[in-house]
Amino acid sequence: FPGNVRELENMVLRAMVLSSSPVLTSQDFRREGEKKGNLGELIKEFVDKVFTVEQKEENNLYDVVIGSIEKVLIEEVLRRCNFNQVKASKVLGIHRNTLRRKIKELGIRVPKIDKNQSTN
Repeated sequence: FPGNVRELENMVLRAMVLSSSPVLTSQDFRREGEKKGNLGELIKEFVDKVFTVEQKEENNLYDVVIGSIEKVLIEEVLRRCNFNQVKASKVLGIHRNTLRRKIKELGIRVPKIDKNQSTN
């Protein structure tokens, strides 16, 4: 991989969100030099991948899209906030109890922090 570890991590996360399959293939990754899209373009691309005849009939596209994005979003915000749930809930604009419920519902792993070692 020509980039750094953070770029690789972002590329894998993006592929996970946009892939319509549980197994990633080379087609799920953008080619080198391909222009990055904004969030709206990424969501459109994702919807294009999951919008099949079955989903048109099932009327669950909203749940599929939100379910795919929500876990990645919360995990990334938690990581950037050093897993401080109060800070993460403020960044996300949701109540901390809502964040805690979503962490549990989505099966997000949050490392335990020793409060005796914390300086903040």
